[in-house]
Amino acid sequence: MQVTAIKSFDHNGRIRRGDVFECSEVTAKALKRSKLVEYEEVVSTPLAAPLVSIASVLPAAPALPQTIVKKSDSGAKKKPGRKKKGL
Repeated sequence: MQVTAIKSFDHNGRIRRGDVFECSEVTAKALKRSKLVEYEEVVSTPLAAPLVSIASVLPAAPALPQTIVKKSDSGAKKKPGRKKKGL
């Protein structure tokens, strides 16, 4: 990948501002995060692949039945806690 140096820095030798050099995509991303280089990201889309949304291909999920919360015997909410031994 070709990148252009924004600032001077050392990377496998001295790179000066404005120099254009080759490096791997991983290195280019790391140098761009450090604001040392800039490059144009090439976005390629395959021409043969149709643009179809996933929602139109997948069937709708079935509706789940609504759960009913049961009250305790006294009508008060049960509080979580330790179970007593022997009961």
